[in-house]
Amino acid sequence: MDNNERKYILSVVTPFHNTDLAYFGKCLDSMKEQTLGFENIEWVITLHNSEPEYVEEVRGLCGEYENVKLYELYNDNRTASSPRNECMKHVTGKYVFFLDADDFLFPYALKTLLEAMEENRADIGSFREESIVGTEGLQRIEQMRFKFLLDQTKPVIILHRDSPDLAKYLDPRNGTVHKMYRVGLLKDNNISFNDKIKIGEDVTFNLNCMKYMNTVVVLPQCIGYGYFMNAGSLAQSVNNTPEGIASLVSDFSHWIEMAVQTGLDVSNIVWTAAAGSARMLSIPGLSKEFVVEWKARFAPLIDKLPPMKGNAKYYTQQQADGMMQMARAFFAQDGGSEEVNKNINLLWEILDRNKGTDIGQNHRFDLIHTYEAFKKSVPLTEYDFYEPLIQLTTRIGETNIFCAEPLVGYSLSSGTSAGQKRIPYTAGHLVAYAACMREILLDGEATFALLESLPKEMEYVDKTRLDSIIGAALSVIRMELSECSYAKRFKQGVMTSPIELFFPSETIDPRYARLLFALLDPDVSQIVAPFTWTVLDTIQYLEKNH
Repeated sequence: MDNNERKYILSVVTPFHNTDLAYFGKCLDSMKEQTLGFENIEWVITLHNSEPEYVEEVRGLCGEYENVKLYELYNDNRTASSPRNECMKHVTGKYVFFLDADDFLFPYALKTLLEAMEENRADIGSFREESIVGTEGLQRIEQMRFKFLLDQTKPVIILHRDSPDLAKYLDPRNGTVHKMYRVGLLKDNNISFNDKIKIGEDVTFNLNCMKYMNTVVVLPQCIGYGYFMNAGSLAQSVNNTPEGIASLVSDFSHWIEMAVQTGLDVSNIVWTAAAGSARMLSIPGLSKEFVVEWKARFAPLIDKLPPMKGNAKYYTQQQADGMMQMARAFFAQDGGSEEVNKNINLLWEILDRNKGTDIGQNHRFDLIHTYEAFKKSVPLTEYDFYEPLIQLTTRIGETNIFCAEPLVGYSLSSGTSAGQKRIPYTAGHLVAYAACMREILLDGEATFALLESLPKEMEYVDKTRLDSIIGAALSVIRMELSECSYAKRFKQGVMTSPIELFFPSETIDPRYARLLFALLDPDVSQIVAPFTWTVLDTIQYLEKNH
């Protein structure tokens, strides 16, 4: 660059393709009216595949201004990506703003956003946009292109990479217009528009930025951008040929892949793309081979996605659940997908429920939105890590270390090693175990149950006791148990042993009594035990003491 060439703090990038000159005239006027000073703004315009008469008109309108740089680009691309990239080759400002040729800015827009960017040392900044009906009178309507999910009572919102509200800022309809970017963020990380994508090139651009940004400043109450809704600016329709559908679905799959790579919660974007792809691939007339190929591409991505959360402005939770169910059902590869999806949702629920605990904050549960992030943030650990924390809960009475729900007990387990371990559990944990025990024991006939709880001999400082998880679950359904099956005529849901053997008041060897009652009943239909070795030990005891 010539040392005498003027340096600008802000560059505005505009792709131009045969835009109605009435709209472009409004765009030009709005730039000249900027309170920042038109002469202080570098405006880079690329005339993309434009007819000669349009090129001549634009050069006539803008040629007198030294701060306006005009370039021409001719290629086979039909989106705004390549002309925007061409513009970016020539920007010299510290910041860049993307303005479409058929839109306009309100006079205060660029100055207000630039000051917010500078004050907060932000990588990305944005304000609001107003949609306008493209009629002859340029009639204005109060309709936003996308719905704002952040707190609109605040004039300024600062978001960092670890901000919980960052997910509300990310939306497939939230494009690059009405945003300002730090040029260093883009150039240092080789971020550009993907000119191979026909639908949503703005989405992938923003997702790429999110991988590297540190700070975003948002001005919820500043309406700075005017968007004309006219035929020239409508997204290209997709024809229902295999080629057209493949192009769209390919774009959607690219969204999802990039979203997963960010490690951020972008569930609205990815599930919208997944559900849209499922709809497109369900169009009659597509070959089975074509659909199977795309199912195979999407299935691994679907299994990695966090659940979509409903909100008051876009989707209710019921609608969000419906979109997820449709996408999962369509892209499922085998019968095991339903169970996989169930486990996926359970994992996200556990992380969300316990993100405020000491463990949750240590591993940043609030920032985990992909399997890759989960494996990275929550490494495999040994009991040695937890033992000091168990001491804090049992001896001092500390809470909210392991889980948000209060602890009700500790299960004694040796796992695969000889040392005994105390595993904390909550009432919520027992519900699943109790349901399982109820199904196994009460639906059976004359069950020889090799189960027991530990004697309630000691209470810890946190008001919990030591027990086996099976014993604790049995306590939940204790009133439902029927005992001594040998004396019962109807044996549905009846145990062979008396209740005292399940809940001993002191430590005993229950094997003799268990066998005595079980051998009295020739109609025993099942043996239930927590471990195979428990059954083996009981049989060996019988052999030695018969």
